[in-house]
Amino acid sequence: MGPRKVDLKPRSGRVLWCETKRAGMRFAKYGIFLVVLGVGGFFGKQALEKVFLENPEFNLKLVDLRQWDGEEEPELMNLARVVEVTGLDPKASIFAFKLSELEEKLAALPEVKRVRATRRLPNVVRISIEERVPVAWLDSPRHRVRGRDFYRGVLVDAEGFCFRASPAMGEAVEDLPVISAGEREAGRIRSGEVLQEREMLRALELVKTSKRYLEGSGWSLP
Repeated sequence: MGPRKVDLKPRSGRVLWCETKRAGMRFAKYGIFLVVLGVGGFFGKQALEKVFLENPEFNLKLVDLRQWDGEEEPELMNLARVVEVTGLDPKASIFAFKLSELEEKLAALPEVKRVRATRRLPNVVRISIEERVPVAWLDSPRHRVRGRDFYRGVLVDAEGFCFRASPAMGEAVEDLPVISAGEREAGRIRSGEVLQEREMLRALELVKTSKRYLEGSGWSLP
């Protein structure tokens, strides 16, 4: 006679029913746990919102605008411009918006190199901005760009990078020299891009040179 095989896992109907029952009870426990967790999360979220979003202690009192590497205010940006660009509610809770979204919207402006936003409890949001430094206005009838015009004007920095002017820039840019292009100039002037007008680039070099030589003289290039 050969060796006998004994089935250690019998599959009678009663055994299968017991195993199914045990499995069902385990799933039921997991289900109840998940329901309790979900309900707890829902009410926990509501409680947190009530504490952080509805508590007047955290209502925004100050948007503290600063230059990236100092304590001075930005030259080109003010609170009105920040609100216009980001949609920030100056009366909302400081937890009512995401700082990352605030940074992304401001960083998308051509005149902004980088930006960092932080919360300072209980009611202050600080925004540090590194701005481009404009050195001149551009004026080109061909491109419908007008010098010293806050609504149709384009500014350029020392690297030839162009960006649109805005009324928020005010006194910081209104007296900068104007570089004019003739009707025949065929280059490109676009906000957010480097200047492509050859004659304007030559004039830009003149502006930068004159700024170095005339600094402290009491007068500047018109």
